[in-house]
Amino acid sequence: MKVVLVFIFTLLFVFQSELYSQKVYYVTVKKGENIRQIAKDNLGNAELWIDILKDNGIKAAHDVKEGVKLKIDEAIKFSFDKIKWAESRIDNANKNGAESFAAATLKSAKSSLSAAKQAREKGDWKTASSKADESSTFADRASAEAIKSRESVSEAILSDKKGSVEQKTPSAVNWATANITAKLMENDRIRTLSNSFAELTFQNNNKLRLAENSDAIILKSRVDLFTQKNETEVSLQKGEGFAILEQNSKNKKFDLNTPGIETNSDSKNYWVQNDQNSTKVSNYDGKIEIKAMDSVVVIAKNEGSVVPANQKPSQPIKLLDPPQNLTPTLNKIVLDLPLEFTWGSLEGAVSYKFMLSADSKFSNIVADMSELKNNSYTVNNLDPGTYYWRVFAIDKHGLLGVASETNKFFLNIDTIPPFLTINLPEGEILTYAPSIDIFGETEPDATLEYSGKSVTLDKTGKFSFSIELSQGLNSIKLAAKDPKGNITNRVVTIKRELFSANDLTISEPQIDGNNFIVSSGRFNIRGVTKPGLTVELGIAGFKTKAVAGTDGSFFMLVPVSKSGDELVISVSSNNVQIFERKFIVTVE
Repeated sequence: MKVVLVFIFTLLFVFQSELYSQKVYYVTVKKGENIRQIAKDNLGNAELWIDILKDNGIKAAHDVKEGVKLKIDEAIKFSFDKIKWAESRIDNANKNGAESFAAATLKSAKSSLSAAKQAREKGDWKTASSKADESSTFADRASAEAIKSRESVSEAILSDKKGSVEQKTPSAVNWATANITAKLMENDRIRTLSNSFAELTFQNNNKLRLAENSDAIILKSRVDLFTQKNETEVSLQKGEGFAILEQNSKNKKFDLNTPGIETNSDSKNYWVQNDQNSTKVSNYDGKIEIKAMDSVVVIAKNEGSVVPANQKPSQPIKLLDPPQNLTPTLNKIVLDLPLEFTWGSLEGAVSYKFMLSADSKFSNIVADMSELKNNSYTVNNLDPGTYYWRVFAIDKHGLLGVASETNKFFLNIDTIPPFLTINLPEGEILTYAPSIDIFGETEPDATLEYSGKSVTLDKTGKFSFSIELSQGLNSIKLAAKDPKGNITNRVVTIKRELFSANDLTISEPQIDGNNFIVSSGRFNIRGVTKPGLTVELGIAGFKTKAVAGTDGSFFMLVPVSKSGDELVISVSSNNVQIFERKFIVTVE
């Protein structure tokens, strides 16, 4: 019933969002608006600004200016939402065990999701939505299959692999390639070759992870249907393995032994290595009883023991502490490759083990490197996505220490230059002011320079600064650079001309020296100056202003004033005052 409801809910989501995604409308860019704000106001997500540009055939954010008409297609938002929904359904399928028990269907879900993301990258919203819906359907189907498969009778399943993994039944003469979801029964054997990895998932969801060049035999894997008690015993013939057990393991017993050595474990997390010369056990939870040569040693949490061939187990040895100061740090957004992983040196460590995975449980291993002499490791090739990594210190006994914290990071290979908007128009700008104020906005994590000088940004990416101008042409080059190194360049050309007293002429009223001669206390002022300049008037606490027209003319009305009042006329260019003259009003 739960699976059916999930499937119906998915269909309803697809149906409703398909109807809603047909809505298309247009908005006209207002003064002071930028593309990120438009994306947030209309699509609820500022990060969709790139998609709006793409849908309107606009190459750069600074081309979105006042008066530009933008098409807003809500299919953009819903292709984005559907992709997020598909990702959540895939996560749900993973939680239900689809990665182990419905791998083929889950692979189809991931493939459709990848196609959806590619279509969205090309601006094909319809295909993106369709493929995302398809991915959600496959993911929910994988959940249903996993739940059903988990309830079926099977001994163990090869739930994950990398490289060459082989299996062999007791009656078989030769080894055969083991594929994902391959079943292994009691007395079946499995091995990994060089640069390979295998994960076995048992019916009780306990897992055994085998590193490269490992060989193991499933000695026992049984369930008592009356008591519901699970018993699993695996013999590690050579190599190394991690036993990762379910947290609720009261009725789930799992022992990982080596030839001649028995373990009796209530631990949920431990490591075993058999290199023919000795067996090493590191325990990270509960207790493990190790028996060899009629001798028994019990190791507690964060303790280990070494058992040389045909000898007794060593007394408990304290494991090395977790390495610290890991880089990249938790939730770091990584924008470029190669990527170097580093950690602090640990006293007593002779080498380190590095693990990188595409999931937090380290089921999908990307890299597993042991015996690293330096406290760093570099990965050169990695697909964009979310990753998890950790590192262990290895002591002089060869025991694997306690794992470091698991750091999650996001790899996002960014090739899109940052948006950059400024308050000045394209082309040549004419001004008479000795300086000009420039303000605008770029990406908050970008750096901004003009003509080689650094500009300070606030936390939202906004900026403002003033530039002194020389007479003639001034070329101002602005460059916004994001953390990935993508750059957006803008060049503003400003022509400064000089302004003199002769560039302001008052034609009304009559002027005698510095006296305004008027017939009444209320009068008009008319004059001519340079086109586009702002003329401001102040008298007896009253202020007004006018902008000179294309012919340079301006007009202002002065309210009632009296003889002796001081009248100030100032002229400004680009909000900077360039000229001022004072008069005394004389009423005849």
